[in-house]
Amino acid sequence: MDKPKAIFCIICFLFLVGCEQKTDEAMAYEQDGELLHEEKAEILERMSVPQKEESERVLTNGEQIVAEMENNERFHEFQVPTGRYTIVDGGGSAGNVSVHNEAGELLFHDILYGPPFAPYEITVTIDETDTISFDGFDILLLTPFPKEFTATISSGIWEVGLDIEPGTYQIIPTMPGIATIELFSEEAEPRVYEVIGDEVEGATITLSLEEGDILRVTGMSGIMLEGVK
Repeated sequence: MDKPKAIFCIICFLFLVGCEQKTDEAMAYEQDGELLHEEKAEILERMSVPQKEESERVLTNGEQIVAEMENNERFHEFQVPTGRYTIVDGGGSAGNVSVHNEAGELLFHDILYGPPFAPYEITVTIDETDTISFDGFDILLLTPFPKEFTATISSGIWEVGLDIEPGTYQIIPTMPGIATIELFSEEAEPRVYEVIGDEVEGATITLSLEEGDILRVTGMSGIMLEGVK
């Protein structure tokens, strides 16, 4: 085979491989909203891998914490007692909320929306050594989250066995938008899904969740977990 034909064959082979990869990605996304390859890697690289809660979850005393932006601050940082909190905007605007651990690693980030937008909240477990930061609004409200299983989750980090009962669930968005769901399991590679909340039929996905699995949700505050028998 002469050189021009060899080059042509190589180009055709690479093209076919690329088409097959795109087909795999399209099929995975069409079937259950799963993201693969570059899109998956890009999302997973944004934040550090969430860790299981190894000790007994600390229950806070039930008092709401108010964090206020001080004069001339572009963003505000603060710490709170160890516990699990629901975070909402108390000023009627929108901005970034981030949680970093003591080593400076980003544990969680999302854009928080307040009125007049749709109700939006973030639910995460915070260690007393973690630092919470926010910008874009004046007041952030943190309310202790009860220690109980839930069938409705928001933006945040959720552990199966602590927050969600193990089982197979249909994941149903309850508001417009696009939610990103990262699923971390002990015995498998992380998986990333997108769920679109609108009137489009078939926007739900089905996930099997085992004890110790962790879900990290961003982009949406209302997702219902409907058990599948």
